[in-house]
Formats: sequence, C-alpha cells, structure tokens
Amino acid sequence: MLLTCRQLLEGNRRALESEPRGSLKVFGLKVGKVSPKEFAPRVLDLIAGQPALCAIVEPLVRLCEDVIKQLDVLHRMVLKMVKECELCRRWMAISGVAPVVALTFRSTIDVPERCVRSRSVGPLLGLVPRKHQSGEVNRHGRIPNAAMR
Repeated sequence: MLLTCRQLLEGNRRALESEPRGSLKVFGLKVGKVSPKEFAPRVLDLIAGQPALCAIVEPLVRLCEDVIKQLDVLHRMVLKMVKECELCRRWMAISGVAPVVALTFRSTIDVPERCVRSRSVGPLLGLVPRKHQSGEVNRHGRIPNAAMR
C-alpha cells in the first residue's frame, strides 16, 4: 500500500507541475528544467507582478508544494523499510536498484515459490523487453520506461 500511495502522489505531483507549465507557455512564460523543489519558487517568480495569473496559478503551486511534502514523508517511510530489510539492502548492492525497486521486488516476490523459473520473474513485474518481429527478423529491444516507474 505504501508503494501505491507513493506512486499516486508522484503522478499527482507531475500533473500539478504540468498544468502551470502548459498554461504559462501560452503567455510566453517558460518554467524550464527545474527540480520539483525548485518548481514553486520558479513559477511564482515568473508570475510576479501579474495579479490575474497569480490568482489562478498560485493555488496549484501551493498544492504541488504540499504534495511534495507528503511525498517526502512516504519516501522516508520507504527508506526506513528498506533499511530494516536485509534482502532489500542486498538487492540495492546491484547497480541500478534503488530503494523503491528493491521494496517493490520484495513485496511482489515475497513467496519465491510463486515463480517456478527465474525467467518468469521479469514478466510478473512487467519488465519484458520490446520485440520487433517482421518476417525473418526477431529482435529483442530494451525494457520500456513505463515498466520502470
């Protein structure tokens, strides 16, 4: 449940950032590439001196700040759970395995007997490579980014 709530807040954060970005672009104001914590100050700086835009955009920005704070709380809970789990710490020793991935793997494969072969673990988690098949060609590509979120 922790991971799904964290994922929900992450999606809401992205949506709350995307709306002002798109709307302000119409007025020629571009937010640019900023971290989630730098987003609110950047947007508020862009709309300073424009009362109509401030009245519309500021509530979204403040809500985004609140979502980021709650997301940090949930992420700290994830880190605490991973720190207490020996198996998660061992998985994180593998390059590219972060706390969320380790905890997801642990919660999904809590009973190893669920997967008869190691090959069945990837599809269970949605980590299957793309395929390109055409006539005699049968190529396996990378794992899609959507599965990594």
